[in-house]
Amino acid sequence: MYIIRADNYDSLATTDNGICDRLGCMSDWADNYDSLATTDNGICDRLGCTSDWADNYDVLATTDDGSCDRLGCKYDWADNYDSLATTADPESCFREGCMYETMINYDPLATQDTHLLVMQNNLS
Repeated sequence: MYIIRADNYDSLATTDNGICDRLGCMSDWADNYDSLATTDNGICDRLGCTSDWADNYDVLATTDDGSCDRLGCKYDWADNYDSLATTADPESCFREGCMYETMINYDPLATQDTHLLVMQNNLS
């Protein structure tokens, strides 16, 4: 019993002429790879993240599947704010500044002290 695998299979043929052909994707990295293909049809496809800014960028992806992700600081007050971040990493956010409330350069948002203290002049 013969299994029909070629695109040009002829059920009435009585002799194999050696010109069986099967169109398909011949690139093994593709999701639609066809190991039986004998002629590449030029429509290989791979789902994945196609944005090079993402942590999970796939250089071989041909179709974006919406999975692009970038871990980063999403707080715009932070010194290391990442406008491309899609997943918040609050532990990574920081802001340098004076953390001493009695100083005139006190920054209530500061998470890392710069040790630059500016005292208020009490001269009248």
